[in-house]
Amino acid sequence: MDSDHMAIATRPRQVEWHCDRLGSAQQQPRAAAPSPATMRAATLIWTAQTVAVSGTLLVVVCARLKTCKDNYAFLAEKMEDSFYWWELLLLLRKLLIMAARMLNTSSPSRGWFLSSLVIVFSLWAHSYARPYEDPWVDAAAALSLWTGDD
Repeated sequence: MDSDHMAIATRPRQVEWHCDRLGSAQQQPRAAAPSPATMRAATLIWTAQTVAVSGTLLVVVCARLKTCKDNYAFLAEKMEDSFYWWELLLLLRKLLIMAARMLNTSSPSRGWFLSSLVIVFSLWAHSYARPYEDPWVDAAAALSLWTGDD
């Protein structure tokens, strides 16, 4: 093989071959990659859908817990009575942090930012609600969120 054929063989393909019904092959240009704006929009839509589905599941599970509260009482022994569902938020927080870090492996800084955003929101929610019966446990949980020892 001479150098011209070698250069052609190693070049990346810019066209794809498609066969019509009669079996004759035709070249068609490859579809363009999505633009960054399209990728951002798709990411925002995916995030909104994930939050909507998680919120719906949280509401459904909370409604179910109201009917069978006694079965899951061990999860809320240290919580105030009105915050028996707070453990679900703790699990959701851990899930969101894990997803933010795992789904952003190509951009670690974005993963850290999203994880930090989840922790800041959790700290705000905890400071507002103070769900534990013992104020020292509330303070320890807030300090744990503040230092990032989640």
